[in-house]
Amino acid sequence: NVDSGLDVDKCDYFKRDKKSALGEETKVPLRFVEEARICWCPTFEGYENGKWAICWPQKMASEAVEFFRIRYDMHFKVYTHRKVKSTEFMGQEILRLACDNPNFKIYVSDPQGALDFATGKTIDEIMLLDDPALQAKYFMALDDGILSSIAKTPSNDPRLMNARQIYQDLNQWNRYKFVELAFLPDVDGVDESSKRKIDTIRRKAPNEIAQEVLEQDLDGCSGQTASFQSASNTPLKSSGSDIDLSKQAGHAKLLPGDLLVDCQKVHHGKKQDNPVKKIQFFHKTAPARGIWRAEQVDEESYNFNFPRHWMKQCIRIYCRHSAQIPVAAKKFRKWCETNCLTPALPSSQD
Repeated sequence: NVDSGLDVDKCDYFKRDKKSALGEETKVPLRFVEEARICWCPTFEGYENGKWAICWPQKMASEAVEFFRIRYDMHFKVYTHRKVKSTEFMGQEILRLACDNPNFKIYVSDPQGALDFATGKTIDEIMLLDDPALQAKYFMALDDGILSSIAKTPSNDPRLMNARQIYQDLNQWNRYKFVELAFLPDVDGVDESSKRKIDTIRRKAPNEIAQEVLEQDLDGCSGQTASFQSASNTPLKSSGSDIDLSKQAGHAKLLPGDLLVDCQKVHHGKKQDNPVKKIQFFHKTAPARGIWRAEQVDEESYNFNFPRHWMKQCIRIYCRHSAQIPVAAKKFRKWCETNCLTPALPSSQD
């Protein structure tokens, strides 16, 4: 449903994921499947002559708010959870290191399902193929096993060695480390200077923010030693070395590429707007036969159930090793102070 974002597919996986990930039962999504009707909407926003749409009884307007709140909760608590994003960063790093490497090739299976090693091609070679069907065949081979394929690629190339090390850390649950987060406040009611700073931050790319945080000058940091190296250089230390070095040398120095930034926008379905305004509802006296008509419901009739904000934006900071957390946290707090932000979580390093 491109108009409201409320569709049967979401009803199904929100109910499933809420139970399996959070252990919470909810019947709200199921009711939207059972009560849905096809109605004529003569005053549908964006359609001058009206349109047919999936609609619901007017009594379900407040439940629609609850449905979109479930969407918000699932995205914030599960789909963009900090451990999920940490794993995503590591997967992206493995793919980046391998897929632009001439030593990593993709193979197409023969009819019996065995790999035909004569067909091995790099990503660049696949992109240059003239046959779209053959191109598609190669990319269909990029299934969930691609990370293990990268890990098994025999090569002494430093990039593939780094990719294998990250894959090993991933399997050992040695994820990139979450440091802190800061929510971007609403610009209403703030002074013009703060408003300009916040608007500027909204437009910045994650790598720009990472560079700014990295450049923050901290008193007393000059004596710290570099215990680790970025994944773009030589192979990473093992997790065991990580622990030993953190005990001996104290805090690890942050190097370019060691800070990772996730700029997150979590909303209820229509960014800063109320998604329920995009849904049409039919009256309980709708005829049993004939054309069912639906219309918007006045917000005043269900606004008691509104969230405080329809969308929240936050910046999350990660680093590659636990020994880097104290420095990263201090640099991030200083950056937040400069940019009129407040870290949402107190640091355990104080």
